[in-house]
Amino acid sequence: MARRSAWLFISLSAALAQACSSGSGNSSGTGYTPNPALCQATCSSAAKAGCNTGSPTECEADCEKTREQYSECLAETDALFSCGTASGYVCGPGGTSFNGCEAETKSLSLCGACIPTGSNGLCTICSKKACCAQYKAFGQAPDLASYTSCVGNCSTLDCLTACENASPVAGKAFKDVDACRTSACPSACDGQPSNLASDPVGRLCAAQKSAGCPQPDCESTYSQIKSESNGCGPEMYAAIECAGSKPVTCKNGTPVLDEACLQGYMDCIGVGGGGGQGGGGGAVVVGGAGGATSGGGSGGAMVGGSGGAIVGGSGGADGG
Repeated sequence: MARRSAWLFISLSAALAQACSSGSGNSSGTGYTPNPALCQATCSSAAKAGCNTGSPTECEADCEKTREQYSECLAETDALFSCGTASGYVCGPGGTSFNGCEAETKSLSLCGACIPTGSNGLCTICSKKACCAQYKAFGQAPDLASYTSCVGNCSTLDCLTACENASPVAGKAFKDVDACRTSACPSACDGQPSNLASDPVGRLCAAQKSAGCPQPDCESTYSQIKSESNGCGPEMYAAIECAGSKPVTCKNGTPVLDEACLQGYMDCIGVGGGGGQGGGGGAVVVGGAGGATSGGGSGGAMVGGSGGAIVGGSGGADGG
């Protein structure tokens, strides 16, 4: 399975979520270079705390993958791991968190909140790419802590309005993020047709329609993906972005996408095998019983019947 020990991704996702900000421009990172000693110490500390880290080999490989993913913020990432190693990790049902590392968490969140994480869904990744400046302003709002604490207890619009009034800087900044998300990612976030360069979901659905094999409720289906349970959100987004930029053809009314676009995602989720177009056991893009790129039935890797890896029927990572 591709995402063996997810605790590191969960830890950093939690850190980044504390301030939805910035981008790589403020990074003090120096570029990725392996640090086996740091990862060994990090994994050993988390294992001693009772966290589910997988085997030492898996955990250390995951640690290096995380460091590489956040290479633009490598100094901040390593500082947080070092703090967690020294102060200890806290393990719980919601994942692993860092104990007493508030300053390091803040520094990383201000550097890398626009870097997509494995657990991000299509809307979040699209928004991070298109609206990083707005995320930065939100993350740097002086009343962010009070705002997030307030809205965390809300279940009504009146409550949200009251939080905005009580924390006006963060409240306005959040509205700016939401407005940008809606305008830049209407298909990925709201299921609305678009052909914007910033919205690969809309471009993929439009390409399928132009090819003569539109998929029913294409945009709304993709917009329902709120998170990627296999930890392969960026790879899934890249597959859709790539497929929407390549020629789409039709086979028996089913879109046939560029097979190479899916390789990274399929490797990430650990799906593949024999097959080819219409064959058995390979990765299917839309429909198909195990074909590499097309068909109709079980096994759809993106949108299909039972077993759809992203959106589909029973067995799909985000399917029913």
